Amino acid sequence: MSTPLQINIIESNQASGSNVGQYSYSDVDVTAVSDANHWYGHSIAPGQDVQLNIIQSNQASGTNIGQSASTDVDVLVASLQAHPNVGTVQVNYIGQNAPSGSNIGQSIAADVDITAAGGAGTTQVNSIQANEASGLGISQHQQLDSDVLTTTAAAGHSNGPATTTTTNAIQQNAATGSNIGQSMSADVDVGTHAAGGDAPVSFTQTNLAQSNQASGTNLYQAQSVDVGVTSTNVADWNGHHHHWEPSGAPNIQTDVIQSNSASGSNMHQFQSADVDVIAISTSTHHLPSGLDDTLVQTTVQQVNDAAGTAIAQVQDVNVDVFAAQSTWDSHAMASKLAGLGDAIHTNILQHNA
Repeated sequence: MSTPLQINIIESNQASGSNVGQYSYSDVDVTAVSDANHWYGHSIAPGQDVQLNIIQSNQASGTNIGQSASTDVDVLVASLQAHPNVGTVQVNYIGQNAPSGSNIGQSIAADVDITAAGGAGTTQVNSIQANEASGLGISQHQQLDSDVLTTTAAAGHSNGPATTTTTNAIQQNAATGSNIGQSMSADVDVGTHAAGGDAPVSFTQTNLAQSNQASGTNLYQAQSVDVGVTSTNVADWNGHHHHWEPSGAPNIQTDVIQSNSASGSNMHQFQSADVDVIAISTSTHHLPSGLDDTLVQTTVQQVNDAAGTAIAQVQDVNVDVFAAQSTWDSHAMASKLAGLGDAIHTNILQHNA
């Protein structure tokens, strides 16, 4: 089976004025490994799909302009399996700054590490960072650090488990005025582990949206999000019936939306959200289907909307969710423990106007 590999990098800087410094840096390391073993007279080679699209664009006009865009992407895709297992990894990054004025400093940095090994793993990371400002004394900074680890393992005759991990992050700042400081930082760590047969599925979706929009004088906007998601799905080998037992499907969905909108003078807006989610599902012999399914949904939304003079808005959210399920049944003893997180819903909304 062919192994498609596509890497597209576009870096564009356009500036006019005096004392202009532009800097763009991209470091991309991609490793794709595929192997197949011979089972029952047939051999099917797994395939890896890797697509990397990176666009960095800075556009400025004025005096004393400094532009910097940096991207470091490390991708490792390895599939060592007897049956067809496809690893699909897609990384899309867009970083853009467009200001006009004097004494402008722009910086966008994205660090994405993706590791998908074994089984059928689909990993998608999309990051959009955009800053747009006009005025005097403008400083814009956005930083995204995303670590995605997807590991699947299967043995025996069974197909590999399927793991789907999706991370979407959008950070945008738009301001007009004087002495404006905008800063956004997002740190996303997603780890999904699935081991066993009969295709246990772990679905993890993380969506981050941060938006600041302000007009006035002496404005400062800052948003920071730290999300750590760990999903572990383990199934046990049934020696009596010679097959893997299903281990259910931990589903984790995390949505974080932070938005600040202000107009006036001397404004300070700050939002911070820290979300830690861990879901563990373990099963052994003779489990009915869907016995230990786990659904964890966490939604954090922070909105600040203000108009006036000398306004300070601060919102902070910390969410910790732990869901563990274990079920065990043997011939000698029938004991089942299934609990702690059949369904957990956490919704937090903070609004200031």
